[in-house]
Amino acid sequence: MMSDQKKIEQSSKQRAKSLYFMTWRWHFYAGLYVIPFMLMLCVTGLVMLFDDEIEQARYQEILVVEPQHQMQPASLQLQAVKKAFPDYQITQYAPSKSEELASRFSIRSEGGESLVATVNPYTAEVLGTFDRGNSIYGLMVDIHGTLLIGKWGDYLIEISASLAILLLVSGIYLWLPRDNASKAGFLKLRRRSGTRILMRDLHTNLGGTLSLVLLFFLISGLAWAGVWGAKLVQPWNTFPNFYTWGEKPESNMTHAHLNHGAEKELPWNLELAEVPESHDHSSMGHGEHHMMSEQAVDIDHVVATAKQLGYGYFKVFFPTSETGVYTIAANTMAGDITTRETIELPILTNTQAKN
Repeated sequence: MMSDQKKIEQSSKQRAKSLYFMTWRWHFYAGLYVIPFMLMLCVTGLVMLFDDEIEQARYQEILVVEPQHQMQPASLQLQAVKKAFPDYQITQYAPSKSEELASRFSIRSEGGESLVATVNPYTAEVLGTFDRGNSIYGLMVDIHGTLLIGKWGDYLIEISASLAILLLVSGIYLWLPRDNASKAGFLKLRRRSGTRILMRDLHTNLGGTLSLVLLFFLISGLAWAGVWGAKLVQPWNTFPNFYTWGEKPESNMTHAHLNHGAEKELPWNLELAEVPESHDHSSMGHGEHHMMSEQAVDIDHVVATAKQLGYGYFKVFFPTSETGVYTIAANTMAGDITTRETIELPILTNTQAKN
């Protein structure tokens, strides 16, 4: 009986030892794949955090203005951009972030070239243009999201983030105490046991204590990835049933089409949601036409609505068709509002639409 009991204990210890070393191998190999991607994401992410400072230093002459007493209305600035670029479609308006900065209008040529036109908000003077897609921020976004190789780069980054979760889970298993040897370094730094032991304690204890934060970091990042992101976005990709102008008309365009290049300007959980459309009022009678004309909105009305909603900073996306809508988007990451929101305002078609 004693012999059988010892065999069972030895077998159990052997299985536990085999599981430990198998987990260690998975942890090691996952780390070899994950670490280069994590370093890349950290470096590009840090550069993206300093986007405003880099951009203002690079385009200071057309971005910085001298503050005056009163700003011109957005409609007057819009007319100045239309006059300066008659062959371009105006797709977006972003008011100045501070008294010393210019307003911005995104414009697009018939050939698909996108530029940012800056306007002095005090004089409605067009100051110049720059290509946001060729900026340092645009390059960092492309590397951060696709490694400059398109969807396959996105897949590789998503695999690395997924393996990073395996890295965390296996690391926690290896970190938790099982015997006296592992208990000796649990939540302790053994400074007198040599450099190798000290580095091991730093690695295991920092990784273990920060594991929940790192897990949240990874899952939130995966929300932007191709496969995980689409699955997470899906529950939120239906537009609210309430529609100010009646029943919501159907639309074939999603909010992702409003983004400019690789830059994610719309909330990620709305990218697959369809952009609503205004009703086509061309077939209305004279009385109905007159009533709807009085309710038509223009850029000044849209800006006033955004300010009434308490948005500190926001972007206005212009209608892309005769039955399109104005879209107001504000970003919590930039501190614009406390809850990230997107508001759609309908317009009237043809001559009733006011830009």
